[in-house]
Amino acid sequence: MSNLIFDITSDKYQTLSESERYLLEYIYRNMEHIPTMSIVRLSEEANVSTATIVRLMKKIGHEGFTSFKYNMRDKLKTSDSIEAIDEIDMNIKQAIKKNEVEVFSRKIKKIYDQFNGFPFEVQTLQITSHFLSLISMQFSMEFSE
Repeated sequence: MSNLIFDITSDKYQTLSESERYLLEYIYRNMEHIPTMSIVRLSEEANVSTATIVRLMKKIGHEGFTSFKYNMRDKLKTSDSIEAIDEIDMNIKQAIKKNEVEVFSRKIKKIYDQFNGFPFEVQTLQITSHFLSLISMQFSMEFSE
């Protein structure tokens, strides 16, 4: 395990369930409170099961919630805590961005495959229409953050 709290690759992020992704984001948004929480309290506040918490902790390289909590407490106490949080922030954002790019690429390929047998003019018009729709969705997600 590296010295990061969230040492998670994009591939590993892809394997997380929706609940685990939600929990990871919840923990990220509430980092300063996590070291003082019990697993039951985190479960209640994040509205996930304790089993989801334990599964996520194991997937991100900890033995369980307690080891994660102590590791986080140690990292946040150090003089480098701001740098560590910035690095964590960057790693999470990179994993999420890579996931978005991969999903976007799959959608483009699916659109292309869907219109592959049509005449060129129809392909161009339909693909352009779908592509503009995807770009519109991407911009709305970017500006809503």
